[in-house]
Amino acid sequence: MLANVFAPAQRSDYYETSLFLTTSSVATDVYLADINYDDLDVENPISPALRVDFAVHAPGQGQPVVLQYIFELTQAHNPQGRYNTFNGSAGDVLDSSRLDGSTVTFTPLNSSNYCQYNDDRGELTLLPSLTMLRSLPAASANADHGTPVQVDVYVWLEGCDEDCTNNLANTNLESLALHFAGKQG
Repeated sequence: MLANVFAPAQRSDYYETSLFLTTSSVATDVYLADINYDDLDVENPISPALRVDFAVHAPGQGQPVVLQYIFELTQAHNPQGRYNTFNGSAGDVLDSSRLDGSTVTFTPLNSSNYCQYNDDRGELTLLPSLTMLRSLPAASANADHGTPVQVDVYVWLEGCDEDCTNNLANTNLESLALHFAGKQG
């Protein structure tokens, strides 16, 4: 499964879209297989400072978020970056429960949490990959698909990341594509 449905982002603090994943067969566990991206400016790559959040809802329409995963796009570093937070250490982010600029340590997920999917052979290899969600099968033989699972996707520039420096102010990603793989179970 490939999700490449991103429209141009509006000016805001983050980009948001929703995906609805479903199956027409038996229950399927869904894994993240890859996040592909192209930096617009390879001399000033924005990808090391970006985060992608997946907020997974309970199956069905209008359900609450039950799981959340935050990934960094790459473990590479901004070649012109240096740590830019006044107090705290590399890897810290602002503590959202406080207003005084306090930071807390946060380690995002990365490519080591992806599954491996071979397109040519249709083979899925699970590493220490995490199950993002379970898609439910169709309720009856007459239904053409199962209960959809809403996944809200957020993309933002992590201002506390040591790779988020002024050289990224006028750059962008050229493209971003999410790849999912499923395993019936």
